[in-house]
Amino acid sequence: MRRVGSQSGLTLLDVMVGIALLGIGAAGILAVEMAIVSANQEARLLEQATRLAEERMERLVYDATIPTHGSESIDGHGCRGIGCTQQGTIFQRTWTVGPGSPTSLAVSVSWTDRDGRTRQVVLHGLR
Repeated sequence: MRRVGSQSGLTLLDVMVGIALLGIGAAGILAVEMAIVSANQEARLLEQATRLAEERMERLVYDATIPTHGSESIDGHGCRGIGCTQQGTIFQRTWTVGPGSPTSLAVSVSWTDRDGRTRQVVLHGLR
């Protein structure tokens, strides 16, 4: 037998509180996911810039015929100079070869991130 006034179940308030808590949790997960995606993109750009700097530094170390200073624009797909589609991030790579023996070498790769800040990787070496 059932007593009058002792009903079980959820009230509308219980359901609304539950939905609100789920929404807050989903918003938190979405914010963390967006931060992870942004950090991955920054890491990828840093890796590309470092690779470009290392590539030029190796050529400077082993090839004495390269000009003592220079600059070039490279897109994120490795295209250099005129005719590039210029899609994605554009890297600016510069290098200098100092006088003397041993010869000092410096390579710099810079780019602008999606927040408009200029980022830079600089490598120094000797030949």
